[in-house]
Amino acid sequence: MATSPLPDRVTVVFDGTCGFCTRSIRYLKKIDKRNQVTPVACQIAQPDPAYGMQDVDCGEAAWALTADGRREAGAQAATLIFAVLLGKQWPITIGRVPGIRHVLAFGYRIIARNRYRFPGDTPYCNEPGVDCGTMPGTSCRMPAGN
Repeated sequence: MATSPLPDRVTVVFDGTCGFCTRSIRYLKKIDKRNQVTPVACQIAQPDPAYGMQDVDCGEAAWALTADGRREAGAQAATLIFAVLLGKQWPITIGRVPGIRHVLAFGYRIIARNRYRFPGDTPYCNEPGVDCGTMPGTSCRMPAGN
């Protein structure tokens, strides 16, 4: 399987109404020593055609977007983000191994479905001066019971 060149930057689209997601983004930015990760709340990205997110449910997973049009969701997004941060292809390669890929995807789904139960920070969309918009369909909250 041929590998595509590793991008040097990645945009991470995350749930801005989730304290755990916001905390995770803050952690990523803390370890991002070369300013390679640009976080954007899905409540901002979803209605903006520039991100190409109108056709996806941001509540299901975080997304990693690259300048060359690559779009990865969930566990595969995480492997891409860490590959970019490390400047190494191996997180992507390991994340594609069939058994490992399935375990990562399963683990990601469990965390995503329960993210509101984990400790977090003030959600990004609730921070002073942040306008995540009020456009219908831009909320990324998981339905009750998930």
